[in-house]
Amino acid sequence: MEAGRNWTIHRPRPQIVGNTLILNFESLREDEYLFAHDPTKYGGRGIDSHLGFQVTGATITTSQVRGRQVALTCSAAPTGFRFAYQSQDVRGSGNRFSAHRNLLRTSLTRPSILLPGQTLHRWIPSFKMAF
Repeated sequence: MEAGRNWTIHRPRPQIVGNTLILNFESLREDEYLFAHDPTKYGGRGIDSHLGFQVTGATITTSQVRGRQVALTCSAAPTGFRFAYQSQDVRGSGNRFSAHRNLLRTSLTRPSILLPGQTLHRWIPSFKMAF
C-alpha cells in the first residue's frame, strides 16, 4: 500500500462479445484511466501494434484503449490471452529493455525524486489467462 491506498493493479475481468475481448481493469483508482504509452519507447523492438497483448486461438485485428477498458477485436473468439509476454527475440546490441515489455500504463504519473527531470509511470504488470 502506498499512502493507505492499494497500489497493485490486478488482472482485468475479461468479457467476450462476439469476436471482441473486452478487458475491464476494475482495480484502478477512481481518478485513473488507461493510457497507451509512446510506441517508440523500446526503439521499435519487441512490441507490436497491440500494446503487448497477444491472444490464443485467433489473431488481434484491432485494439482500443477506452477509459478503464481495453477492447481487442480478433479474427475469431479467442481461447486465451497474455499481456507483456512477447515471444520476439529482443536481444541485440544496444537493447536496454530485455524484460517483459508493454506500452500500457495508467494516467497516474509522478516526478522522480531520485532522478530529477524523469517522470515515473504506473505500468500494467504482465499476466495471462485462458478461458
